[in-house]
Amino acid sequence: MYRHLPLISFLLLSLSFTATLPAQTVREQYLILEKLGSAKTIRIPAGAEITYSLRDGQGWYTGEIQGFRFKDSLLVMADRYVKVSDITALRYNRAWVVSVGKQLMYFGAAWSGFALIGTLTDGNPDTNYRLSDAIVTAAAVTTGLVLPRVFRYRKVKMGNRNRLRLLDLRIDATP
Repeated sequence: MYRHLPLISFLLLSLSFTATLPAQTVREQYLILEKLGSAKTIRIPAGAEITYSLRDGQGWYTGEIQGFRFKDSLLVMADRYVKVSDITALRYNRAWVVSVGKQLMYFGAAWSGFALIGTLTDGNPDTNYRLSDAIVTAAAVTTGLVLPRVFRYRKVKMGNRNRLRLLDLRIDATP
């Protein structure tokens, strides 16, 4: 009888934790980015940070979506209301560009370091650090520095192919 006590206590303990945890978190309101001819959409929930450009053309704004006003088609930001129809473009960070740039710089430094170590330790006086080693290093480091600056952002312009709209998936209890 006492040998099943740890198993029984474990089951009771796990049941007590699962009774207090929510089964699923559901977000029911979204800003939807649709692309013409594609069934795939990008859902942006409340609480997400977006970078957007408005019709006035004064640059890029970044803000966290606090909520939505569906009747007026407005995004509620921390310091303003933004009409969905006034947004002309969205901008996303591309994380892979930064990591590829770093890897290219590491590659260039490693190439130069291994060439220098090989030159110093091979014992052959005819081999030395060549110009081609410096060119490979300079090209890799330069590409690693320039790549994130050029391709850092992805811009999605609203217009004929892309559009934004608000979507409310809540089920009303009253008909």
